[in-house]
Amino acid sequence: MIPEGKIGGFQIAVWTVLFLFLTILVGSSGVAGATNISGCTEINSSGYYVLSNNITDATGISTTYGNVCILINASNVTLDGNGFVIDGYIGLTTNYGIYTVSNHENITIKNITVRDWYYGVYMSSTHNSTISQVTLTSNRNAGIYLLLSNYNKIDRVRVIDNYYQNYTSWGINVLSSNYNIISNSTFVDVSYSISLSQAINTTIFNNTFDHKDYSFGLYGVYLRSNSLKNDNTRIINNTFLNHTSTAVYIAMYTYNTTMSGNVFKNETKYLYSEDLLGFGNKVTKDSYDGNVVSYTFNRNITVAKYTGTSPGFGYLGKFLKIYNNTGSAWINLTMYYNESDRNGIIESTIRMWGYNGSSWYEVPGTNGVNTIDNYVYANITEFAGGTSSVFGPKGTNQISECALLDTPGNYYVNTDLINATSLINVTDLIWGASKACVVVTSSNVSIFGNGHRIDGTDDTSTYNYGIFVFSGTNGTYLENIQIRDVNVSDWSHDGIFLDFARNVDIVDSASMSNGKDGIHVRHSENIDIENVTITDIGEATDGSGIYFMETTGSSIKNSSVTYTDNPLRQNKAMLITRGSHNNYIAFNNISYNRDGIYIDSSNNNTIYNNTFLSNSASGIYITGSDNSTVLENYGYKNKWGLQVYNSGNTTIRNNTFTESTDYGIWLDLSDYSELKNNTVSKNSYGILLMRSDYNVVDNNIVDSNTYGIQLGYNFPRGGLSEHSTTP
Repeated sequence: MIPEGKIGGFQIAVWTVLFLFLTILVGSSGVAGATNISGCTEINSSGYYVLSNNITDATGISTTYGNVCILINASNVTLDGNGFVIDGYIGLTTNYGIYTVSNHENITIKNITVRDWYYGVYMSSTHNSTISQVTLTSNRNAGIYLLLSNYNKIDRVRVIDNYYQNYTSWGINVLSSNYNIISNSTFVDVSYSISLSQAINTTIFNNTFDHKDYSFGLYGVYLRSNSLKNDNTRIINNTFLNHTSTAVYIAMYTYNTTMSGNVFKNETKYLYSEDLLGFGNKVTKDSYDGNVVSYTFNRNITVAKYTGTSPGFGYLGKFLKIYNNTGSAWINLTMYYNESDRNGIIESTIRMWGYNGSSWYEVPGTNGVNTIDNYVYANITEFAGGTSSVFGPKGTNQISECALLDTPGNYYVNTDLINATSLINVTDLIWGASKACVVVTSSNVSIFGNGHRIDGTDDTSTYNYGIFVFSGTNGTYLENIQIRDVNVSDWSHDGIFLDFARNVDIVDSASMSNGKDGIHVRHSENIDIENVTITDIGEATDGSGIYFMETTGSSIKNSSVTYTDNPLRQNKAMLITRGSHNNYIAFNNISYNRDGIYIDSSNNNTIYNNTFLSNSASGIYITGSDNSTVLENYGYKNKWGLQVYNSGNTTIRNNTFTESTDYGIWLDLSDYSELKNNTVSKNSYGILLMRSDYNVVDNNIVDSNTYGIQLGYNFPRGGLSEHSTTP
């Protein structure tokens, strides 16, 4: 036994011999059986070969193919550069960094830098092979050249500065080679990054073409012209930057090229196509400096960047300049947009527009918008600018037909919409599936009606609305909405409908002959209705001129609600119900309805200086509502002037109720109210207090009534003030 901490000389010798044996067996790469390469050489048998050092300023070895540094003349070979460099002497003489001899396969070249050769890596009739993690720089003709080589994969390659003294050079040149994949690679400052000629089923995927030196970055992908075709090339998810000529060039005899998901930045020309003898080439959702486009095309066209300014409102800020290079080209163009691009544009009005050099025009023929997937499309066969025109989507904020207003902005009704039928599907949280003409689903929207009508057909087969304001989500508020100077008529349900709205102005408008409510407001706050005229609403028996449900802090001012058509009317001019608190109703004219203002289960509302004429029931009816204030109103020839039922702390002051066919003022089950300085005259009954306690009736003029002040059922506790007068 060797004592702890000590090793004898014999053991050291054994371990040394074992280490040397394993090093020889495994090789410097750590791969068992690997063969080390330290200089230019030929590989004539299968195996794993590892570069053990840099090879610099090499001229190569002389072969029948020319001077080659590493010649691979066998199948099933892996050349592992081990991170080292094969460096040549660049000049005009043809030489090769790595050359694979014809009719071999399953060759892998990886983890190596090849520079300063005429060809970096040259594959001739080599199949099912891989070039991976290889850097190619300053190679005179091509970084990688594939000739008659099929089913190969080039992955994670870097081609940098692949030019020499202004000579044209290629990053990867593919000639008469099929079913190859070029992926995840980077090309920087290369004249032609990838060139294909007579290539079939090539995939170019997830590469970056970045040309910072503008004098050499001519083309990203170049599909070369030849009497034999390029067919079924797929150019997918690549990034193109800074090319001096064209990012993608498609020459004649090119068929079925698919470009999809590519990103182009800072490009002058995105695509040039000769396409004289080809077909089936298409672009699907490529991004041209932020503009996502799809198109098919024919003949010779160029698709380029538009460098001018936006012509103004209505355009979505997305433009392309397209050259008709032969005079007979066409392009079926689709341009995509985001909701934020519209900025007050009515989506249904968006169309493709063109610029002819002096004015903009709507593209004739096939031209439309898909509002679900957000794109505008047109088949462009005329280039009004001659050899080139600028194209881009444009819409309007002018409402000339039923419209969805789903982005902030100012919208203008520019014509009467009579008997509108092109309605938009909506959902009312109470009534379910419905339809509406103008639908608002965005905050910060203003509708200017310019006095025009939004008119329905009185179709009662479904619930129809004139203007419908609702986000579509319970509890999500729309804010800062204006509806001005618009007339809404003949809708089977409500003229104007709001649900979950906040800070809304409805001004200088009219709602006429609608089946249920003129203006219907639910779950809303700070709704201001002013100078609105509502007539002949409630053709259904429970309709209202203005309906508030769970609506607070709002106002109705300087408006009129009149019903003239039906002597059996059952409507309410203004219904304030179900938790609609702290509202202000003032300076309104309310006539010929069933009930004028009807307050139900809503507290702290103020009714001030309104006029009530000839309503068949009550001018004002308050039920189940506390702390109402009724001031300076005038009621004439209503059945009841004011009714208060089961409501406490009502303040009734300085009102006039005259010639009511029943009661002037009527209180039932209503305590702690104050009746002061009112004039109640020429009614059947002046004032009735029934089952109502602790009320103050003071300084009222109760004159020329059949009955003056009447106490019903029980004598109210609290009594009457001695200052009230009766005839």
